[in-house]
Amino acid sequence: MINGSYAAMGLHGYVSFAFHDDRLSGVIFRFAGKDSASVLMMLQDQYGAPDMEPTAIRGPEQIWFWRDEASGNNVRYIHVPASLEPDALVYTPISSGDLSGL
Repeated sequence: MINGSYAAMGLHGYVSFAFHDDRLSGVIFRFAGKDSASVLMMLQDQYGAPDMEPTAIRGPEQIWFWRDEASGNNVRYIHVPASLEPDALVYTPISSGDLSGL
């Protein structure tokens, strides 16, 4: 795993790049300082309406999910209200068909 600081979409934080069989298999971007409503608006501008929204059944974390066919990635936004943990954006490749994300 490779870690470092990163800035994108007006967000600043830390990024981790995960690899499997010498290929990029996931990216986790943890950031703080933005409210979840602002981040959701930015993500919806980029990817449209989420394919999955949080439900009360899932527990304290709130997870929004997009399937970005154009880039071949699954995108998750994870927010845990009243937590000291920073919010996270998680990108993983779609693992079906001819798509190859990341």
